[in-house]
Amino acid sequence: MSKIIKAQNEKFLKLLCIIKKIAETTVQRRKNSKRGRPRKFSLFQIIACLVYKVKRGIASFRELEYRINQDTEFKKSIGLEKSPDYSYIAKLAAKIEEDLLQAIRDVLIAEINPDVSITIVDSTPLRSSKQDKEAKIGIHVTIGFYKGYKLHLLCTGKEEVLPLFWILTTANKHDSTQEELLVRSMELQFEDETCQEFCVSNL
Repeated sequence: MSKIIKAQNEKFLKLLCIIKKIAETTVQRRKNSKRGRPRKFSLFQIIACLVYKVKRGIASFRELEYRINQDTEFKKSIGLEKSPDYSYIAKLAAKIEEDLLQAIRDVLIAEINPDVSITIVDSTPLRSSKQDKEAKIGIHVTIGFYKGYKLHLLCTGKEEVLPLFWILTTANKHDSTQEELLVRSMELQFEDETCQEFCVSNL
């Protein structure tokens, strides 16, 4: 069991190295367009915290703050003495999603150079609250009728499953209407005639 844990930790440390490169490249691309006082926590540290949240299956930002403060090894690996406040992480997470997610994805694709000879197009339902006026009624094979949205993803499918392109639509949009857009985005990104074989599946 200890060997498995060690291997998982080593893999996570390698992931952190990639995240650091992505953050540095993203900051370098944007530094001339943004000015202001230096942030207390770097983009790399915030992204690493968000990845840690996903990897550990942490439900809330409040719990994330507590868990990071308990994990001395993780704090040391990303240069933290203390976790950022949970509200600060939540605020930066929203900003990253709004302003930087596309740029981070572009850097990640360039860094890992994924094999796209086989790709998977998939979608998953996202329920909304009853008060959401923008959400629509749709149907999904596993949950039936629901109100909300759909996340359409195009992922690599040969070795590791890595999300490359995505579109968020209301639930009433059929998967087939987004499939062509996702595949076209991939072809434009890679400009490779081998990007022809793909598999369509449903969650």
